[in-house]
This record gives sequence, structure tokens and C-alpha cells, in this order.
Amino acid sequence: NRLPIAFGIAAFTSEGIVVMFPPLSYAKMSLDHKEIPQGYRADMRLGATMSIFTAAYLIVACCGYVLYGDDVKAEVTLNMNDHDDNLYILSQVASLLYSLSLVMTCVVVAYTAFSSYEAFIRSYVQNAFQMNSPVHSALPFLFIALRCLFPVVCGLIAYFVPNFGAFLSLIGALMNSVIVYLLPNLLFLYNAPSGSGHRAWSWFMVLYSILTGGLGTAASLMQFIQS
Repeated sequence: NRLPIAFGIAAFTSEGIVVMFPPLSYAKMSLDHKEIPQGYRADMRLGATMSIFTAAYLIVACCGYVLYGDDVKAEVTLNMNDHDDNLYILSQVASLLYSLSLVMTCVVVAYTAFSSYEAFIRSYVQNAFQMNSPVHSALPFLFIALRCLFPVVCGLIAYFVPNFGAFLSLIGALMNSVIVYLLPNLLFLYNAPSGSGHRAWSWFMVLYSILTGGLGTAASLMQFIQS
């Protein structure tokens, strides 16, 4: 009965994939301009890195289920506190390291969003106002204020929203399924030639996003309402 909501959580875990494409594109452009050795394959190294991270997550997940069965919690370190007092210090260290990794992940993902909307605002201001306008000089302060406000808002949401796990699953199932899976593949299908072999994979991803996103969204919404 918890399988549908797992689809939403699985969709949410893909939110960081969007930050992989800019460095991949930059590495390929550098390769074309002879700025890095010809033997360097950015796509292969990126694929190897993602495979290592995926394997590490799967190993932790499988070990957690083997140790605690159906009682395993979303954060396996919480099970360590409940079952074995000898693992308390280890679980606290693991929690601190995990929190640190989340902070670093948040910085990387947030930078992608900041750079996108700041470039849009800067372009709009340049076209709408004269160069000697006070609006231009106020832009750096505006961007700093928005960047400082971002973690504060995120922290308030996490603190005040009840049953934040179900809320996170709801957002992941709905938004990530659309942004990460559905829209990019629909755009590819619209622009790709009919004979492209990648179209079959894109159709599979479209169906996958509709199925998992629909199930995860419905289950997460029901659990969030009940909470």
C-alpha cells in the first residue's frame, strides 16, 4: 500500500539531474575547441559518476531493508537509534554528514535556478531602463537579498508544513514528473526526425512519467490530506 507514494519519492530524487547537463555541454564544447585532451570523454565520465552514486544508494536501501524489514524508515539512521544504542554515535555522525551533503546539493541546484532567473531579470532591466537608472545599481543588492531569502523560506516550509514527507512526495510526483520527464521528452518528440531511434525511448519516458507521476501524485495527495 506504500508503493504508489514511493513513485512520487522516486520522481523527486531526479530533481538534481538538471544540473548535470550544463557541465556536460561545457565539457563537450571544450573538447571541440581543443581545450582539454582528446581522450577525455565527458559523457562517459558523467555516466560512470551517476552509476556509482546510483549503486551506492541502492546498496544502502537494500541493506536497510535486510536489517530492518518493513520497519525500515525513510531515513535509515533513525532505525539505528531505535534498535541499537551502540550505533547511536555512528548514526549521529551519519546524520551530520548527510546534512552536509544536502547543504552542498542545495547550493549546486540553487545556483542553476539563480543564474537562470537573474539573467532574465538583468536582460529585462537593460532593455526597460537606461544605464544610469538606479534600478541597475540596485540589481546586485536585489539578487543578494533573494539568495539569502531562499534558504529561509525553504526552512520555514519544512518546519511548518505538516507531514513534510508526504508534501515532498507530492511535489516530487507532480512537478518533477512534468519538468524532468514529461516536458523534455515531448519537446524532443516534437523536434526529432521521425526516423530517429531515440523516439522510442522518449515515448517510454513519457508513458513512465504519466504512470508514475499520476500514481505518486494521487497517493501523496491522499496521504497529505489525511495528515
